[in-house]
Amino acid sequence: MYRFETHVHSTEVSRCGRVPAGEMVRLYKAAGYAGLCLTDHINPWTFMDLDLPTWEDKVTHFLKGYRSAKEAAGEDFTVLLGAEFHFHENNNDYLVYGLTEDILYGLGDDILDWGIAKFSPFCRENGLLLIQAHPFRNSMVVNKPDVVDGIEVMNGHPRHDSRNFIARAWAEHYGLLMTSGSDAHELGDQARGGIQTEKPITSLDELIAEIRKGANLIIPEDQK
Repeated sequence: MYRFETHVHSTEVSRCGRVPAGEMVRLYKAAGYAGLCLTDHINPWTFMDLDLPTWEDKVTHFLKGYRSAKEAAGEDFTVLLGAEFHFHENNNDYLVYGLTEDILYGLGDDILDWGIAKFSPFCRENGLLLIQAHPFRNSMVVNKPDVVDGIEVMNGHPRHDSRNFIARAWAEHYGLLMTSGSDAHELGDQARGGIQTEKPITSLDELIAEIRKGANLIIPEDQK
């Protein structure tokens, strides 16, 4: 079986990240993973106080972590592009899989004003997979089931109570897709989640297909 991480951040982009993207790649390699999807934040704080006057400048900054991770990956490890969006409307976070650089550059400075009601159909029109991250943490708002494709039912962040058992029960009740992710920010956070597959994931299409068919979730012992 091949392990793949679905939720990880880098210090290059995410203000809360404490590990450079290249080091994250090395940590996941050492843990026996075959790849990861880097899901740095696109939120009200990502570009704050930075001299980035245009949306193109902001996206180029956002891609720093991804490009650094790709450079460190080599030929035996897969790095895919993802993002964790946080809109102005509330404290929810959304993991998005299937993003390309062209799609990101095609957005604009008003993206965080869209809210989930506008963003959800955009994702479906562009073949993106929309997953609400850790929906049962304090201050989160649980969406109607048809707004997202799925929810993160196992979030491995050790400094938050994500109430994973409630998330899983909710997903099972409403037939939502389920994901597991380490939500790695600091040393020691890595390799606590993700999915396991019979073949290594090497593309965004393969990642989305595995999640859609009901991926084998990695659940750490303390969450079983």
